[in-house]
Amino acid sequence: MTSPKIIVTDVFPPIPIRQFDFQAHYEGEEDELMATGHGATAEAAVVDLIENHPRPDVFCPELGR
Repeated sequence: MTSPKIIVTDVFPPIPIRQFDFQAHYEGEEDELMATGHGATAEAAVVDLIENHPRPDVFCPELGR
């Protein structure tokens, strides 16, 4: 079994703060209840996703987990 990919989307919502410019989610979980991570950069969104919605089948070398 392979690990799911993490999909990152540049959202750029029309708000004055930039901390929600990118959204990350696990591939195959594209529905209204999907776990998401947000950040000012794509990397920050991935870190937010993995830290707040960890999955045992996903390993992030950058985080060491």
